[in-house]
Amino acid sequence: MKQHAKLALTLLFIGSYVILSGSALAAPSGALSANPSPCELDPTTNRCKTEIRWNTSGVTHQYVQIAVNDTGRFVCAAPNQAGSQMTGQWITLYDKRFTLYATDDCSRVNTNAPKLAEIKVHGHYSGTPSGQIWATPTQVQLNPGETAGSTMIQWKSQNVNERAVQVRMNGQLFSCSQSNMDNPSGPTIWQSTSRETGNWITSGNFEFTLHSADDCRSTPKHLLASKAVRGVNVAPNVIIIYLDDLAWKEMPYLNRLKTLLADEGTTFTNFFTPTSLCCPSRSSILRGQYAHNTKVMNNNDRPEWNPELRGGWPAFHEFDEQSTIATWLQGAGVNTFYSGAKYFNQFRPQDIGLPRNWVPPGWNHWHSFGGYLNGSGDAQIQYTTDMIRDQAINFIGAASDSDEPFFMYLTPVAPHLGEETPLDTLPHPAPRHEHAFDGVALPQSPSFNESDISDKVIDTWPVLTEDGNTRGSIEWERLVFENRLESMLAVEDMVEAIIDELTANGMLNRTYIFFASDNGFHQGEHRLVNNKDTHYEEDIRVPLMVRGPGIPKGEVINHMVMNLDIPITILDLLKMAPPDFVDGKSIMPLFGANSPNESDWRNRILIEGKKYVGLRTPRYKFVKVRNWDGKFDRGYELYDLVKDPYELKNLCDQEKTTNCVSSYQEITDFARALKWHLNNLAACTGQDCRDAEML
Repeated sequence: MKQHAKLALTLLFIGSYVILSGSALAAPSGALSANPSPCELDPTTNRCKTEIRWNTSGVTHQYVQIAVNDTGRFVCAAPNQAGSQMTGQWITLYDKRFTLYATDDCSRVNTNAPKLAEIKVHGHYSGTPSGQIWATPTQVQLNPGETAGSTMIQWKSQNVNERAVQVRMNGQLFSCSQSNMDNPSGPTIWQSTSRETGNWITSGNFEFTLHSADDCRSTPKHLLASKAVRGVNVAPNVIIIYLDDLAWKEMPYLNRLKTLLADEGTTFTNFFTPTSLCCPSRSSILRGQYAHNTKVMNNNDRPEWNPELRGGWPAFHEFDEQSTIATWLQGAGVNTFYSGAKYFNQFRPQDIGLPRNWVPPGWNHWHSFGGYLNGSGDAQIQYTTDMIRDQAINFIGAASDSDEPFFMYLTPVAPHLGEETPLDTLPHPAPRHEHAFDGVALPQSPSFNESDISDKVIDTWPVLTEDGNTRGSIEWERLVFENRLESMLAVEDMVEAIIDELTANGMLNRTYIFFASDNGFHQGEHRLVNNKDTHYEEDIRVPLMVRGPGIPKGEVINHMVMNLDIPITILDLLKMAPPDFVDGKSIMPLFGANSPNESDWRNRILIEGKKYVGLRTPRYKFVKVRNWDGKFDRGYELYDLVKDPYELKNLCDQEKTTNCVSSYQEITDFARALKWHLNNLAACTGQDCRDAEML
């Protein structure tokens, strides 16, 4: 009888084994495979697909499930039979783990379910491994004051069967990424001057190489590509803006100059023009010499009157013009540019047989026009300071396409009187600035309209009158001051436009700007009516502001510097040696924490002119005055500028003209020592001048 068919079966589950009461069944099992394995990756997508095959037996659960990396559901099928499924185009170089589970729930992946089989599947490349690496830029320009710059490194690889690509800089690991990714961007090599990690570009050569590797820490296996990067020190651009007769008394009214130059750079409170007259000063800034060495001592050249007091452009052309800061720089490949209403007094090449459009040596670009309001030719339709502005910004825009540095020398006529002569014409502001300072008060220092000038060795001038608006009256001086300020507003416009253009063209951070004046200007001090060409502070001490890379912002320097230092400083910035004949020295050591003390920098300077020769020290001024016959025997002046900053009390007795004599023996002895120093400086040249300034 078939009673055994009616027996109740007792199932015992032990682990994944099923024991059937009365008899034993095989354990559930499964198998997984992939075809092909590995699959061949498409180099354009870095992906491939494969067929996953499975087979199970002895499974008592409702389903078998295949999971990808234990998170993704790939297949759910009936148990105990064979099956297959294509993956789709998502197999990569990196392993995908396929796991076969027995399960009663296909809605989720249950990693605690019985695991029947597991395989890992990945793709591979059959082509030759290769890569590319880029640097933008490959030549990193290091602007003045910068020790390092940055570049962007980008790379990609193809057909690489290792899992990583390494970027190495000069053999050291720089960055690492997955291989075969399309144009992954590496980190920027950021500029740094505070730490040395090797992760920035300094001056010199760098090689970036791309390698395949098993991982980011392992030794590279294959070199895929390389790219050379070079850090290059960029020569700076230099701009000199040299005003005509600007004095310190105007500066508090020119707020934009403060914002654009003083706040963004350094101001020198003791900047001197040793010869306080236009042409001698312009000779010094172009040659780096005292006036007695340039031989330009006057604004006009009348050798038949006094061969010792040559002047104007004819003297400069005869003695100096073949070797200037312009010729030095041009010879070194610097693009030189000049624009101005006043290169030199008497600049008329046609007067000495040269073409009217003759260009002085050293200038690649030359724009010189005469006149104080309009000038000649095209200048007649535009205010001259605006012409200089437009020519300067046009040049900067064109120069931005070139890697060569430029030197720009700009000479606006502001705030000079309306004409070179006579001295009773008001300065001309731009029409848009007329009346901007109407009614402004004239600054009056303690030396203004000085009541007693009997201690001075100067021409006797009457006390300025209260009434009237002609030269010699206080109101006239006020009107001159008013128009001087108004004429300077166009200069502020020009400076602002130049800085904006430099910024727009990415050139400001490699451009130095020197803003100064050829001489100062007195207006009633010591009763002297509007003019210059004296040894008093109002005439010889003038503003100087410098801004540029590495120049401290908003700082003030009190060391004594001179206009003849500026061309030497420019050569220093461009890493050029100065000629042996120069008298000045670079002021670059004065910037920064290692600046020398004032006493270690310069103890005295020479001041010299048609009517005087003397010394200026940080505390004293000692001057002997020239007589009408050319001899320096008219008298002496000595001032203690700490106790008497306005030069009200001459310490020398005016009854003695051959020496500075005082009722105080120590003053007489001190003056004798100063006279010895003066004699050393008065005829010095080159290094002897710098040595005599330190004795």
